[in-house]
Amino acid sequence: MGFDGFVVGDWNGHGQMKGCSNESCPQAINAGLNIFMVPMDTWKILYESTLAQVNCGEIAQTRIDDAVSRILRVKFRTGLF
Repeated sequence: MGFDGFVVGDWNGHGQMKGCSNESCPQAINAGLNIFMVPMDTWKILYESTLAQVNCGEIAQTRIDDAVSRILRVKFRTGLF
């Protein structure tokens, strides 16, 4: 499709997906979400659960690499670096 931007979730929107919570949602990452929008200290729990899901193979490392590449590409393109 040629889309080379990144996808940002709605404020805790990932927690509204079936089988997800605000603290854990590998389905969102695997579906193409690149940035979670998470309030307050909830991000720490989401971060830890995402790391565990990558480490156990539920989320592929290549998927994380793609998300990071997309975010950095846009930041470079807009002159943030």
